[in-house]
Amino acid sequence: NNRIKNWRTFTILILIVSIIIEILQFLTCTGAADIDDVILNTLGALITYSILHLKFIKYILKKVLDYSY
Repeated sequence: NNRIKNWRTFTILILIVSIIIEILQFLTCTGAADIDDVILNTLGALITYSILHLKFIKYILKKVLDYSY
């Protein structure tokens, strides 16, 4: 079971991935490299992580989708 259960570890991982993507956009001159993207991507991922860890959301996902989170 390799799931990330610590929100700090998750946030750092998402931050690093987002920065790498922005650096690649800058180096390859594709898209627009912007710090706002890093901030918004990290916040969005953290909000989604938080929502998915709510007990009633886990219950709904398990019952409706037969998803064991």
